[in-house]
Amino acid sequence: MEIKEDGNCFHEVKITDQDGLLRTIKVPVVQQLALNGLKHLPDRYINVPPDHPVVSYSVPDLSQTFPAIDVAQLTIGPRSECLGRAQELVKLARVAKEWGLFLIINHGIEDSVLRGVEDVVRGFFGLSFEEKKLSVGTYMNVDNMGYGHNFVRSENQRLTWIDRLAMKAAPREASEGLHVWPQNPANFRQVMEEYVEGARKVCNHLLEALAESLSLEKHVFLRNLDSKSSEINVRVNYYPQCPRPDLSLGITPHSDGSALTFLMQFGATGGLQVLKDAKWVTVPWPENMLLVGVGDLLEIMSNGRLKSAWHRVATKADGERLSVALFFNPPSEAEIEPVKDEGPSNESYKKVIVGDYEYKLMEIKEDGNCFHEVKITDQDGLLRTVKVPVVQQLALNGLKHLPDRFINVPPDHPVVSSSVPDPSQTFPAIDVAQLRIGPESEGPGRAQELVKLARVAKEWGLFLIINHGIEDSVLRGVEDVVRGFFGLSFEEKKLSVGTYMNVDNMGYGQNFVRSENQRLTWIDRLAMKAAPREASEGLHVWPQNPANFRQVMEEYVEGARKVCNLLLEALAESLSLEKHVFLRNLDSKSSEINVRVNYYPQCPRPDLSLGITPHSDGSALTFLMQFGATGAGGLQVLKDAKWVTVPWPENMLLVGVGDLLEIMSNGRLKSAWHRVATKADGERLSVTLFYNPPSVAEIEPVKDEGPSNESYKKVIVGDYMRNYYKISPTIDKQAINFAKI
Repeated sequence: MEIKEDGNCFHEVKITDQDGLLRTIKVPVVQQLALNGLKHLPDRYINVPPDHPVVSYSVPDLSQTFPAIDVAQLTIGPRSECLGRAQELVKLARVAKEWGLFLIINHGIEDSVLRGVEDVVRGFFGLSFEEKKLSVGTYMNVDNMGYGHNFVRSENQRLTWIDRLAMKAAPREASEGLHVWPQNPANFRQVMEEYVEGARKVCNHLLEALAESLSLEKHVFLRNLDSKSSEINVRVNYYPQCPRPDLSLGITPHSDGSALTFLMQFGATGGLQVLKDAKWVTVPWPENMLLVGVGDLLEIMSNGRLKSAWHRVATKADGERLSVALFFNPPSEAEIEPVKDEGPSNESYKKVIVGDYEYKLMEIKEDGNCFHEVKITDQDGLLRTVKVPVVQQLALNGLKHLPDRFINVPPDHPVVSSSVPDPSQTFPAIDVAQLRIGPESEGPGRAQELVKLARVAKEWGLFLIINHGIEDSVLRGVEDVVRGFFGLSFEEKKLSVGTYMNVDNMGYGQNFVRSENQRLTWIDRLAMKAAPREASEGLHVWPQNPANFRQVMEEYVEGARKVCNLLLEALAESLSLEKHVFLRNLDSKSSEINVRVNYYPQCPRPDLSLGITPHSDGSALTFLMQFGATGAGGLQVLKDAKWVTVPWPENMLLVGVGDLLEIMSNGRLKSAWHRVATKADGERLSVTLFYNPPSVAEIEPVKDEGPSNESYKKVIVGDYMRNYYKISPTIDKQAINFAKI
């Protein structure tokens, strides 16, 4: 039987599809879903991953932490320069800076006006669907105004638990396609315009007060919002009760593209949440107060001294909630610029045309219209292509707020790491020259280096190397071609894409995308197979630009192979094993070397988004170089139950023990459980080589003399790797259980 979860009521929304064609798609009416007694949340409305349910925190000591602003104290007049006004300005500056929004009381808008707004809004949403859908208009043939759903841009996007009514209240000369005022209730427009006019006066006072609270000339913000040409958009939001508030938001995280946002609510309280100190906090908003939010445009005008709030709306299981949001903006053609303080210039923002900013915002330029197209097998076993935003483009567009899809660290467990005390002793570099086999190699220096290698490899699962024999010119060449590739346009970079087994995308793309709804990592990557050359050419997606990319990288790979062979011998010797015991599994003609170039651009919230989530490598050895962000690097390892930032100078190479070497050593060497943190201040790049036995090879743990104490069993490398890619990376080293006895 067909599920009646939509009640046969749909919003019809115009979108432009990926081919540039105008299409109309149908979106269920959320109010009707709730009225039909829906018990199960339709999958399309799950906009919060099940492993990151909606969680928020309450605010302690409301009167002190989030006090209401008394607008009457701020009103300009002959008696206004009293102590109370000065104190209110201080309070306003603090709350606006710390929260990006604030409650207001004594604002001067009559209770009768507020009650009138509630009456007409409830009256409209109490109409039948057929009556409500008469209030629909379009803008530029694409963006639906009037009654509809919030920001629908594609047929397959996740939906929010909301119906909305959107109108333009000012200026009146704007296209009438935007003035889709309901005809029923008959007084809807009259009541709303009276409220808008009162709110405009309050916002003007607040803009002056905000300027004064920052010790600026009081009209510095207000002059951008001329009463005749400034724009006021009205959005009425209806959030019915939701069967799964833990999985569906009413509005997903965003900041407002306005100068000021002016809000009232009625019905169930407690839906608005703001991200503060890396936690989602429920805004303590009594129904009898109004709320004002700082928008992106005011953040720009204040040169970042005021910050727009990153906020979302949670749904409720027990009752509807409604809100009326007014967005106050300068005219679209206006140019705004950051305020200039006295003294040396410290501008963080540039001049922008308001319309250009809004257009960029409404296009959702947080993806730059650049996507990696990734093939996945869905839960029905069907092959599908999903789109994943290009992280480099997000950063290039000056993204200020982290898209929710990239929050891969729960807000209540932000990224924290420790530093290494005395790195020269705790994490010393291994001198490869001391390990080289030769007539003069058996001195005390080599023996001491073997002891040091065994200790660092066992304690950390990775180690720095120096005097490795790879020429500086080769290393500089690798950096040059890697930077050259990531400096290309998106169109040029995406020419380097290949597939493996019709599913796993090689070449340029995102890291390990397995489903449409998974949390993403803050990375773009370029993946290739360097050896053996006889492998599927689909894996050999070497960039054609820079022209010498493959030549340079293969020279580096060959040098790294020689170093890895030497290290495998040395690691065996350091464990008092026959020196070829590991190396015989890695024949130079058939062993596999995979190359992964990782690009981590600057990230707006390094505390919430990792470049690579925790994992161990499925290789025998992993060979790494990095360049870019200086200082403490991004690589972190779990040691003694703490995440520790690896002290990795940029001029050294790093080698990691992989799962396959842990198996071959019978657990005497341990692969490192590690992750990559992001940075707020600059890009970082790394080149990783994964050195593996051939997929068809069978590996087994070394046999010591005496009673058997094997912890691992024989495994086929290909079988292990298939298991490795299936296992969730969030549980410490579960993949290796496949090889344990």
